[in-house]
Amino acid sequence: MVKWGIPPSHSLYASLICPFVGIREVEITGDLYREAKKKGLLRDPDVFLKMVLMYVEVTVDIVEEMVEMKIKVTDCIFGAIINGYAKTRGLFSSLKSYEKLKSLKCETGQVTYASMINVYCRLGLYPNAESMFVEMLERGFHKCVVAYSTVVSMYGKNGRDRDAMWLLAKMKEKGCEPNVWVYNSLLDMHGRLLNLRQVGKLWKEMKVQFAKCTLEI
Repeated sequence: MVKWGIPPSHSLYASLICPFVGIREVEITGDLYREAKKKGLLRDPDVFLKMVLMYVEVTVDIVEEMVEMKIKVTDCIFGAIINGYAKTRGLFSSLKSYEKLKSLKCETGQVTYASMINVYCRLGLYPNAESMFVEMLERGFHKCVVAYSTVVSMYGKNGRDRDAMWLLAKMKEKGCEPNVWVYNSLLDMHGRLLNLRQVGKLWKEMKVQFAKCTLEI
């Protein structure tokens, strides 16, 4: 670029890297990344997030480099790594990557919490999932419908109908609208318990809720 009279800059590297990530040109992206890193011209967490989504197999290495360069590891990047490892390497690898990232002082947000709650539930580690959910709420993340949905489903599968209904009420209290997955889990749970009155009540509530959403759209 210098040869052609184009001064290298952070924004230039970012604008070059992102399109190549989009078309999954791994080799070119890697060359640009290494060149930008050498010149100290890569600072945008969004660029790293796009690279993380492409380079799932080396994402922890990328995060280590971000920490070294004092670039903030965002919650979206953290969550993307957890989900990426879960899909490509398995759930236990996802757990290991979470512990590694925590050791690097990466801060968890609602995306990471939702991802890890899902991983724990899929592994059958329900106490861990519940503990992480409580931690999420204590930190003020009250509107993560994905996390609520996962925990409601967990309660339903374990016959904890009172806890599931309490959580539904908690969602509404905090202004977090239940989604179709929450209602499906509750309907399935009460159906298996033969709580037909509750099934009817939830079904009507769900129809009203989603009719309202359709009108708002």
